[in-house]
Amino acid sequence: MDKESSGDREPVIARQLVVLRAVKLLHEWGYESARALPYMSPSGMYWRMEIRALDDADDPAVEDLQRLFDGGSSTIHYSSAGCEQFSQKLHQDIADGRVNPEQVARAILEALPAATPRTGADPDYVEWFAELTATAVALETVPFAFDDSWEPRPGWQFIGHPYLRFDEPPQVPTALARDPLSTTNRAGAVGREPAAAVATVKNGKPQPDELYVLGLCDQILGNGVRQKTFEWLKGDPSLATGNSKKLPLDGYWEKYNLAIEFQEKQHFKPVPFWDQKKTASGMTRGEQRKIYDQRKVEKTAAQRIRLLHIRQDAFPMAKGRIDRDPERDLGIARRLLRDVLGTNLPTRTDR
Repeated sequence: MDKESSGDREPVIARQLVVLRAVKLLHEWGYESARALPYMSPSGMYWRMEIRALDDADDPAVEDLQRLFDGGSSTIHYSSAGCEQFSQKLHQDIADGRVNPEQVARAILEALPAATPRTGADPDYVEWFAELTATAVALETVPFAFDDSWEPRPGWQFIGHPYLRFDEPPQVPTALARDPLSTTNRAGAVGREPAAAVATVKNGKPQPDELYVLGLCDQILGNGVRQKTFEWLKGDPSLATGNSKKLPLDGYWEKYNLAIEFQEKQHFKPVPFWDQKKTASGMTRGEQRKIYDQRKVEKTAAQRIRLLHIRQDAFPMAKGRIDRDPERDLGIARRLLRDVLGTNLPTRTDR
């Protein structure tokens, strides 16, 4: 099988996990009709996965998984031995473990131009696939739906774990096209506000990404407070004045006891030009940012306030900014909020 050596803790085949995680990421971006079929080559040497976005022409009564993926040019045929839809460099980067799920997800979308965001189209499958991916990540291997063995093996398997079975995927919904403003059938799901209600431009200029994302959260939670401050959350004293300024939280929703911090790249990637500049407290901006980020975590926890960090790159990016699609991005924001609020996530009638 695709292993560098029997004693290697990170075999080549495990690096193909990035393809599985890329499909999960597509679901998070709202491409819920994207389905994947992993399997082994007849020789047992290579792991393969077919990916396609189902549409309303797909027959929900089809139980043969391979028939569902008989989509010709509308299906990506990935193999650890090579993938003609991806560039040679990208395929090599996957094999070498030098690529992230977002890069692969974008390559999938380029190869499937007909794929469109359809939040709520197939929530049962999205939940099932997330569990499958989490199991594969924990095992550091990849799943497969079938092989050429004559032995009947119900359920999906994982390479290297012959006795572990995972339930087969749920059937295709009767109608993939659902009203994008309707609720999904997940516990705690929310009804959508019209995507057009999310403002993306103000005074003829695009809103900063922070305000755009907080606006998405307002659509789900109701209006929150921007740059909320508290007496118990302050920065370090200024060397010149000795005074300490309150540290603002980007967004605060008192009803849900929730604060949100929007994190642009400087919070998780080095930005040398800005990080080395001195602040009033004498530290560099990079040092101070790390200290203040941690202080917000500790102080909000002490006050029993939920703190959710939303990274800028949780959304598809283009040219250093969020590549905005309000309908898709509402779905992403909703999933992020569900992770922290659970069943407390409101419906439209709750607000």
